[in-house]
Amino acid sequence: MSRFEPSDYAALDISGDNYPEWEMNTSIALKSRGLGKCIIERNDEIESEKLRAITIMRHHLTEELRNQYLHIENPRDLWT
Repeated sequence: MSRFEPSDYAALDISGDNYPEWEMNTSIALKSRGLGKCIIERNDEIESEKLRAITIMRHHLTEELRNQYLHIENPRDLWT
């Protein structure tokens, strides 16, 4: 498995202006690592996969958003 690089693409800005680009890039990043199902409603992915997905997603949030959503542990919840 390839090592995750947090600078793969721009972090989601606090204003949300770059959400469409972030959404597309995050979806691709998760799918390329076999984690695409983690952001689908009522997914049955195992906990370790959900944690890997949330780690990738959090690395692509600004610090303000990361702090705001620190309590979120389900990637689907963070996605929405």
